[in-house]
Amino acid sequence: NKLTDQLSKKTINYTGAELEGLVKNAVSHALFRKVKINDSEKLLIEEKDFSLALNETIPAFGHSKTNRQLEEMYLPFGIKI
Repeated sequence: NKLTDQLSKKTINYTGAELEGLVKNAVSHALFRKVKINDSEKLLIEEKDFSLALNETIPAFGHSKTNRQLEEMYLPFGIKI
């Protein structure tokens, strides 16, 4: 799955608690998007929800937001950091 591959690369060394927080944060973003409460059974957590959650989750031992931003800027151009 493309999303899980991307998340695994962006959450290197995250603890179990940090991953749990990330998922809960993504769910919160998805719920915020959903206006009708009775449609919550159809709730889909999308890639953009995880992207928002990643920007708000600071790992104790994993890659920092700054490292992720540098990777996103340079890795598409073939520059390894």
